[in-house]
Amino acid sequence: MLIATRQGMVKERTALSSRIRAFLLERGFALPQGISVLESRLSEVLDDETNTLTLVARTLIRTLQGEIRHLSKTVEHLATMMKTLAQVDGTSRRLQTIPGIGPLVSASLVAVIGNSKRFRNGRDMAAFLGLVPSQHTSGDKIRLGRITKHGDTGLRSLLVEGAQSAIRAAEMTGSGKMKDGKLRSWVLALRKRKDTPNKAAVALANKMVRMAWAIWTKGTTYTVAA
Repeated sequence: MLIATRQGMVKERTALSSRIRAFLLERGFALPQGISVLESRLSEVLDDETNTLTLVARTLIRTLQGEIRHLSKTVEHLATMMKTLAQVDGTSRRLQTIPGIGPLVSASLVAVIGNSKRFRNGRDMAAFLGLVPSQHTSGDKIRLGRITKHGDTGLRSLLVEGAQSAIRAAEMTGSGKMKDGKLRSWVLALRKRKDTPNKAAVALANKMVRMAWAIWTKGTTYTVAA
């Protein structure tokens, strides 16, 4: 319930943000993507009483801004609840040793999967979550397509977000970078092969789930392999 509710509110917040951007763009104001950036820039536009916004437009957009702020507070509250659950569960704590898997992802994995031993291997668990490529057969050739997107949409989105964070950490050179090892080398090589950041994130999310299955099933933790 927490995953579905949080994901629904995130989508609702995104829709409201897009509506505000569309309203303002029609009136000559282009605002960048991103909730935090929108919040700061939006306040600047609304507080500037010398611009061309009418009183009606200004009032309406302030109302939508208030709804976004309310949704953001609720989303953060739900995230706090999920993080608390992740800290008291031993499996969740072990899964968090994997780069890219934080409290939200680990708590969601435990909630959705329940027991990793219901799957024969990590690939089956990744397939259950819709993170394996679809296959198209033509004659004696098998072509791999986009991921199937089966399973829980909210958890899959969290896994991809976690993978994006891990990729950024792998590409960093200063403090906060991913520790050197096989996984970081794999991520950097993956990033060079994939033509878009999203494809790389999906591929890493698939690998994260496979690693999670192994750690979960064996009761171990992630260690950096040289």
